[in-house]
Amino acid sequence: MSSHQSQSRKCLAIQESRRKRKLVEVSDHNMDIDEGNSPLPASPPTFDRPPTPKKARVEDVEDDPIEREAGKQKRRVETPFEEQEAIHEKQGEKPYTPFESLDDWDLAQWMVRSGLSQGKIDEFLHLKAIRRLHLPYNTSRSFFKDIDSLPSGPKWMCTPMEVVGDELDDHGKPQIEVLELWHRDPLDCIRELLGNPKFEKDQTFKPMRLFRKRDSSTGEGINRQYDEMWTGTWWWDTQDLLEDGATIVPVILSSDRTQLSTFAGDKQAWPVYITIGNISKSVRRQSGARATTLLGYIPVPKLDGVSKKNRRFRAYQIFHDCMRQMLSTLVEAGRKGVDMACADGWERWIFPLLAAYIADYPEQCLVVCCQENSCPTRTQQHTLQVLEKESQGPRGMHT
Repeated sequence: MSSHQSQSRKCLAIQESRRKRKLVEVSDHNMDIDEGNSPLPASPPTFDRPPTPKKARVEDVEDDPIEREAGKQKRRVETPFEEQEAIHEKQGEKPYTPFESLDDWDLAQWMVRSGLSQGKIDEFLHLKAIRRLHLPYNTSRSFFKDIDSLPSGPKWMCTPMEVVGDELDDHGKPQIEVLELWHRDPLDCIRELLGNPKFEKDQTFKPMRLFRKRDSSTGEGINRQYDEMWTGTWWWDTQDLLEDGATIVPVILSSDRTQLSTFAGDKQAWPVYITIGNISKSVRRQSGARATTLLGYIPVPKLDGVSKKNRRFRAYQIFHDCMRQMLSTLVEAGRKGVDMACADGWERWIFPLLAAYIADYPEQCLVVCCQENSCPTRTQQHTLQVLEKESQGPRGMHT
């Protein structure tokens, strides 16, 4: 215990020193960004005198002699938000429609975000002080009717799925359980995130290589620094596999199987969320920034018609079947690309590629098809081999 406490104090001390340490303020040549589309300087930088301390800047450096173009702007277009605003103006509607005034809009926004139940909203609307305001709604039902008339995000779809069990019913037929997969089109979710003007200043469309300083003799960047996703090696290497002008949109998925409530019996929800790596991580992490969108709900089956020895593997298969259905539109878009309007008003040729999956340890093992007593780190090819083998029938999970 004492050694553990000593180690913890040492780690905290190191973390505190790193937090306080800042980038050294050096001359213009001491922090570089390699964006892969700017020529090298004609000659390496030299210093005749010690550099004057000043605010650190970033520069473009290119190590690859072949110039590549990433994140190319194709043409000026309207974002989905601008299109909706134009419709309101054409119809002579105010920005706060269907509410009569901005004050009504603010009150409705507060009631939605407060988490009040419908019963509490009814009590609130029946207060004498509130009735004097002569609101256009006097019950929670009429209130939510106005809310539902607002422009909505990506539409929801329901895909039914049948699970044929290996146990027979009273009529001697295999028992069938019908599941409902509620989900959205991931392309629509990505289109909404890319086109949201709220993220215009927090989006990046091409990879970079960030260096703390430059070698004075060779002019090359040294001491590489990793920060945002676009400063990583994966984005840089993947960009070389695409044609010039292509824009990579790293898709980040996350899921977490959750017990709804201790009072809801055995009811569970399995939400899947989606976001993109083009948005700065400082914004993605904010719960109120709406930079992460709900993609769908994986059904949690009971599998009463499946024998106990096969029940676990059938549940695994259902998860992968649902994810395949949910992400089906990304396959073709990831191969050929699709044009989308971005928040800066430019249309780009984007390639949505699955880059990361955030989950706890049990779900990590589920995603890569390995037992929970092993490390969920394996190649994509190995995972595909396991999936193909398991699709032929339950033979046990592989390690």
